[in-house]
Amino acid sequence: MERIRYRWMVGHHAAFGVWQLQTRCLQAIADSPAPTTDDVHTAARLFDAYSLLFLYTGSCSAEHYAATVRAEMMACNAAFSGKWARDYEPVMLALRGIRNKHPESVIAPLTSAAKRNHRLHMAVAKKLVPNGASLLREAGHHPGHAPTGAERDVFDAFFQVQRRTLCRRAFAAQLVRRFAQVMCDIAAHRLSDPASAPARQDAIPAPRDAALRDAFEQFEEDAGDLLLRISEIVISQQVSLPRQRR
Repeated sequence: MERIRYRWMVGHHAAFGVWQLQTRCLQAIADSPAPTTDDVHTAARLFDAYSLLFLYTGSCSAEHYAATVRAEMMACNAAFSGKWARDYEPVMLALRGIRNKHPESVIAPLTSAAKRNHRLHMAVAKKLVPNGASLLREAGHHPGHAPTGAERDVFDAFFQVQRRTLCRRAFAAQLVRRFAQVMCDIAAHRLSDPASAPARQDAIPAPRDAALRDAFEQFEEDAGDLLLRISEIVISQQVSLPRQRR
């Protein structure tokens, strides 16, 4: 159970950094009259990195999820929601700008990675909450409700995030450290439910969907290479690094 909590926290910390990188990378593509192939592939890798992190954080069963992090989020706030994350909304806004500006032939790898991310997100959410009722909906909030500053503060506080201005090296060090934690955990315990038997069926979203099962297994196999590549991008500053970080 402690590993479930560990994955939920560390995986989200890494995702926050990836989202900030995504926003800057996607915005640069949106602003460019002719984005390079390298830029598009970097943006696609960042989406794949988030897909991996989502699989990692949501690797437990519905029963164990309800007994641990879901119960703890509910205790923090009855309507607790991922929609309150400060760093995710700008990603989708930037992606929308790219789709409105550039032809599909130019951004195909990026749109493919984004669609794969969405499918995996929906499958894992369905696995963790089979009835499909989020805490936000159960609390009577409309899904389109715009988060308040106070709700965003609750989200940060739950994940023990403190935001302040950091230099680029400090940001990179924090993100690479989280990647290392994720890589070591996956190497030792794989992406299976950390509170279940070694068999991996529980961790595979929607097992009846062969495409999703194959994607899950591929992400598990490629986890180390993918996160190492993103670490190289961060360290080499191929993507403009944010100044605000926890």
